[in-house]
Amino acid sequence: MNIFFADNKDMYKSSFVDSCPDFTECRDNEEATVDVLIVDGGANLDRFRQRRVNTCLCPSSRYFDVISSMRVNSAVSCGMRERDSVTFSSIGEESAMVCLKRRINFLDREFDPCEFKVPFDRGRGLYANLALGTLEYFVKNYGDV
Repeated sequence: MNIFFADNKDMYKSSFVDSCPDFTECRDNEEATVDVLIVDGGANLDRFRQRRVNTCLCPSSRYFDVISSMRVNSAVSCGMRERDSVTFSSIGEESAMVCLKRRINFLDREFDPCEFKVPFDRGRGLYANLALGTLEYFVKNYGDV
């Protein structure tokens, strides 16, 4: 599975690698298909626009940009808005509960609505915690679905 991070400072990639030690980083070799793309609010998406993206996790503010200008099989909006597919149901000091509000297609596997616990780092911000926690959950449970 190739996972790419479109974020300004590679913060998401380094955080994900720390939380998923079995993850092997893929170098961007301009493959035609991207399995998973994690987008932040200010990232430039130009290098992904001509490529096919299987699953894209993005903030709600980027959702329409992603689905209208990219070839994405499944776009998953993450945030605290009512229409977001993934949101927090509660946040504690060191952990949070993530809520999948609807069935989500991740790499052609269906994840039913559910809640799950993720670590929460207050220094990262809401979206980063939400997107990285969701990605970690999907990757760790991909074979169990």
